[in-house]
Order: sequence, then C-alpha cells, then structure tokens
Amino acid sequence: MLFLNGTIEDMSFYQAPSSDRLENLSTFDPGVGWILSVMVHAEPAEPVRGTTYAVVRLFDSKANTHTVELVASYVTGAHHSAWPDGIFEGPTDGNGLIRIVTGTDPAVGNALFEFPPENTRWKLKGMRFSYTTSALGVARLVRITFNAGTGAFQTSPANGTQAPGTIRTYFLAWWGEAPTAGITDIFLMIPPETILDEFYIIASSVESGLSGDDFNAPLLYVEEWLDI
Repeated sequence: MLFLNGTIEDMSFYQAPSSDRLENLSTFDPGVGWILSVMVHAEPAEPVRGTTYAVVRLFDSKANTHTVELVASYVTGAHHSAWPDGIFEGPTDGNGLIRIVTGTDPAVGNALFEFPPENTRWKLKGMRFSYTTSALGVARLVRITFNAGTGAFQTSPANGTQAPGTIRTYFLAWWGEAPTAGITDIFLMIPPETILDEFYIIASSVESGLSGDDFNAPLLYVEEWLDI
C-alpha cells in the first residue's frame, strides 16, 4: 500500500472461513492511498482446488457499493490468488475437486435418494451400489432417475434384470459390459456431461420391486465445485 506521505507498507488481513459451503464476508479498511498489489493465500493449511474460493473487491463506503473486483479464483497450496496479473475465474470454472461421496443407506424397501449439498455443483462421473432382492416375486429391473424438482429429465435403466433372492452390484458410468450368466455386475449408462446442482435429485426406481428388497449406501464418483 502506497500512502499519501510516500511510505509503502505491507498490510495483512485475516478471515477464518467456515467449512459449510456458505459465503463468508469481511470488510477491511486499509486507509487512504494506492493499492499496489493484492495476494490471497491460505495458512497454515494448503487447501486443494475446489474447496476454498476467494473474491476481493474494492468497496466505496460513501456510495455503499462495490467499485471493482481485484481477485476472484480458487486458493490452493500451489496457487495464490493475486492482483495485478492474477487469474479471474468463477467458482464453477475450470477443474473441480474429485471426490468419492458415500451416500445414504436407505431402509429396507426404500429407494435411493441422493442430491448435491447446498451451494455445490456436481459432475457425476460414476456411481456404485448393491441391491438385494427377496426370494419372492419375479425378476426386477432397476432404473436411476435424475429429477430437477419439476419431474424426471433423464432415466437410466439397467442393461439386465435381477432375479429374486440375489445380490447384484450396479455400476453407473459412461460405458460398461452387459451382464452374462454367473456375473454379478449390472451396468447403467449415463451421458458424459451429467451436471447436477443442489436442486437435482438422483433416485432409484425398481420395476416389480418388493418391500423386502434392499439397496445399500451408494458410492458416488463426482467432480465438485462450490456454486455460490
């Protein structure tokens, strides 16, 4: 910071963000002068990309409005957000955080029901779960449905049925192998670009399913962004 008296001073301001994907806002007054540079970095931890997004704006207190944005990007251990000559990106730009998310284990007879957390965007890359059928009834056909809150916009049926009294593992992915006799894996296809925000729901439905059938907790392979 270059002050009116000609002195240059390094200044530091600290903010402890929450870990709940909510925006944390702080206001700092550097005084009167000229800002020469700005850098945002995390300490002592070194966050990975997709977990910590920072924005620095100048605020005109007289006009009660933001005047210019200096920094907008993810902060990581390998990248400090800076001005000038920094990288400007939105929270959903570029590569996200690759995660394996363990879903909810539904009660016997209930469907799978998953959705991204608040202020989060997912690109679904894959999903795995097992399904146990009771010894009663006929063969079941499992489907995974993507619902935008106003109705299903995409349904992925399994490429094979499951017999009564069996346990099968289901894989939701971009490609896979059709089941044959003696193979316990069943495949469901999804498009490569399956983008979901917090208002989208991933749910199962089973044709000819019975109340004694049981899903286990799914594993979801996702690329994740903060969506704030």
